[in-house]
Amino acid sequence: MRNNNPRSFNNLTTGSPRDRKSGGGTPGSPLVTGNRDIVVTLQPMDNTVSEAANSATFFILAEARPVELSNSISYQWFVNGEEIASDNADWSGANTANLALVDNLLTYADGADPGLLYVVMSTNDRTFYRSQAANLIVATANITISPDAANLTIARGGAFFINVGATTDASPSVILDYSWTFANGTALVANATLSGVTSNQLHITDTGYQVSSNLTPNYFYCVITTPGGGTKNTANATVFSVNVDTIPVACSVSAPAAATFTLAANCRPAGTLAYSWKFGNAQTVVANSLFSGVSSNTLVLSNSTGWTGNTFYCSISVTGATGTVNTTPVALTVA
Repeated sequence: MRNNNPRSFNNLTTGSPRDRKSGGGTPGSPLVTGNRDIVVTLQPMDNTVSEAANSATFFILAEARPVELSNSISYQWFVNGEEIASDNADWSGANTANLALVDNLLTYADGADPGLLYVVMSTNDRTFYRSQAANLIVATANITISPDAANLTIARGGAFFINVGATTDASPSVILDYSWTFANGTALVANATLSGVTSNQLHITDTGYQVSSNLTPNYFYCVITTPGGGTKNTANATVFSVNVDTIPVACSVSAPAAATFTLAANCRPAGTLAYSWKFGNAQTVVANSLFSGVSSNTLVLSNSTGWTGNTFYCSISVTGATGTVNTTPVALTVA
């Protein structure tokens, strides 16, 4: 866990001019005074950067007295008590007044002494000065989820997708990690029926998997993480698996007799089923003097005269969930 309030560097003992490991001495004061003084006009300061940043800089402004000898100052930067011996893949300017961290920012921000940097300056007559400490602080990006995970209605034995979207306020943008998770907190593992378990789109083929009967409670969610450790969970997405136990069948009647189409369905886990009868062209059947039960499991046409050849099907959904399960259209024959 990142410490965004790193402890101060204090209670140091004075070391000899050769104590190069720690720099020795009290921060912000001369260590050994030779024939001149080192005067600091600007100490290194804490630097807070986004976790998307690819560099961080620290600097000190100092001069030797007399001023005309200021170019005799040498610099040695330290991080977490360790001397930065020379420029490398992570650091640039280790022996100058300006230090740049050019890679692995999170590594140094999360160290045992988070981001503790200071510089020891010296002159050729062995005047030494150690700066105050500065901290590298990496601010975790805030995650915004849109669209969020949503409840879903599927046909039992069918395949389904759950999609989420996420962005952060980091600039430049950061790559997010996704981990889809069961209700009990166990991460999903990719297999023949599961894919996309580490992406923003989870794909499950329900055939043989029996999602709804195997999970209690029956939902998934996605854990979204930034490189700096910021984490946010999506909403829980419950998957309602609908099975039509009794399908509507074609109907043959003699005019003007009534015609009836009916079905029986259930869902796992238990949910409130909603029905919407439609014509074969997907137009919704509207309740009127001829049609009743348009929002139930039984559709009744009270007078069949003139309706021969029309087809009907039912669109079934679960209240509070997206998606529908449609029955196969069946025809009405009127003699």
